[in-house]
Amino acid sequence: MTSARAPLAVFAGGCLGGALRLGIDEWVPSTASGLPLDIVAINLIGAFCLGILAAWVLVQGARWWVPLVGTGALGAFTTFSALAALPWIAEAGALLAVGLLCATLVASVAVAAAGWPIGVRIALAQERRAEESS
Repeated sequence: MTSARAPLAVFAGGCLGGALRLGIDEWVPSTASGLPLDIVAINLIGAFCLGILAAWVLVQGARWWVPLVGTGALGAFTTFSALAALPWIAEAGALLAVGLLCATLVASVAVAAAGWPIGVRIALAQERRAEESS
C-alpha cells in the first residue's frame, strides 16, 4: 500500500472497529456493580485478534489490508483508555479501577500470545496451499 493510502485505510478500519465496539457496548447489558465487563471482553477479543494478525504478518509479510484491519479496525475496536475514562471509577474506587486495568492488560498480553500460534498456523497453511496450487 502506498503511504498516501495507509491513513485512509486506517481511518476506514477505525470507523468499522469503533462502530463494532459501540454496537457490542450497547448490546451487552451493564453489570449491577457497574464494572465495564463489556469493555474488558472487547479488549480481550481485540488483543487475541491482534496476536493472530501480528503472527500472520511475520510469516506472510504485510499486505495492503493490514493497516485497515490491524491499526484501523482492531485498534479502534480495543479501547483500553475507556476503562480509565468511564464514570464507574468514581463509584468503584481507585484500588478496584487500577486492579481491573492491570488485570485487563495482563490478560490481553496472554490472549495475544495465545493468538500468536494460531496466526502462524494460518499463515503456514496458506503458504502450503499456495505452493500446492502452483
